[in-house]
Amino acid sequence: LAAGSRRVARRKVLVKRFVCIEDLGDIDILITDKTCTLTEGRISYIVALYPAGGHAESGLRQGRLCTDVDPATGGAGANDLDTALWEGQPALTGVRRIATLPFDHERRASSALVDTLDGRTLVVKGAPEQVMARCQAVPDAARSTLSRLFADGRRVVAVASRITPGLSDITAADETGLTLTGVLVFADNPKAAARDSLAHLAALGIEVKVAPGDNPKVAEKVCTDLGLVSKGTVTGSELEQLSDAQLDAVTQHATIFARVSPEQKARLVVSIRRNGRSVGFLGDGVNDALALHSADIGISVDSATDVAKDAADVVLLEKDLGVLAAGVAEGRRIFANTIKYV
Repeated sequence: LAAGSRRVARRKVLVKRFVCIEDLGDIDILITDKTCTLTEGRISYIVALYPAGGHAESGLRQGRLCTDVDPATGGAGANDLDTALWEGQPALTGVRRIATLPFDHERRASSALVDTLDGRTLVVKGAPEQVMARCQAVPDAARSTLSRLFADGRRVVAVASRITPGLSDITAADETGLTLTGVLVFADNPKAAARDSLAHLAALGIEVKVAPGDNPKVAEKVCTDLGLVSKGTVTGSELEQLSDAQLDAVTQHATIFARVSPEQKARLVVSIRRNGRSVGFLGDGVNDALALHSADIGISVDSATDVAKDAADVVLLEKDLGVLAAGVAEGRRIFANTIKYV
């Protein structure tokens, strides 16, 4: 057993409780995000486009106003997308930020109230479908542009705004009557090593399901590029309409669960466990804590938030599915050795 434990350590897997090694070896379903596991996790800004296409400098400017970075000084933010918007870009002049409303997983957007040369302006930045639903009108060309970008596997954030004289603070109720300014396009390319890692997991009899925050078409493109065959895609809004019995039927077959909330991730885990499967959940954010608690074994990474690491049973010292596959194989060997000893 000691020798097995040392081998797990060499594979860069930190096991909090020794019994978790057996649990890790027992999983036959793995639910994971795609960032850093299926993709490189190095998010880079590509371009800002008008709804109908064409470079939109105003879209980039408004997108940078609506980040967790002070527009007067610039710099890196806590959010990777926000950091990418500021890389190599100068600080903004002629603007003053009055108030902000941070991103949350219900709105899937963040807002900023700023004074500019055009007057006091409310800027909203977030998931395209949520932002566009708050706009007065959306040109058909914008939907075509988005479809093309999603099909290419690009991460896309929409930016919209409206002039708001007299407004001094922001609530979610203010995020209406907007005009779509443009879309910000980012790249997060598939991880080359992930194809072999997925094959290794499949050889171990583990089915991988993906629960990203991205648009479903983006997730499908990444999975296709890595050879992960999808048996179906379901969105969070569709899951919301399903009873527990209906959800149990869906989770047996679907591979991709896109735009899901923290509560929906946990509900997915519980549903799959009701079907008699042993579930491992890999997550690194505060929004993953519920699902990490609900899984047979919660798996996080060393770079994760403290909340996620506290909720996890096993911590990978590298966010790599290959390390996880090696940990599963090691867990099975250790359990087999235990049975031989008994």
